[in-house]
Amino acid sequence: MSDYKLFRRTKVVYGKPMDAEAFRKNKSSAKEMSEGIMEEIRNLYEIHKN
Repeated sequence: MSDYKLFRRTKVVYGKPMDAEAFRKNKSSAKEMSEGIMEEIRNLYEIHKN
């Protein structure tokens, strides 16, 4: 069984919006854009873990 609990406290973290214009100007692929987004998510996680 998992350790899921129905009414467990949840921490929601969000950062400032990303500007996709830089990706458009460089004509980045969807994969490159996804990698940029994931990098921002990792940064937020590292800042706010625990």
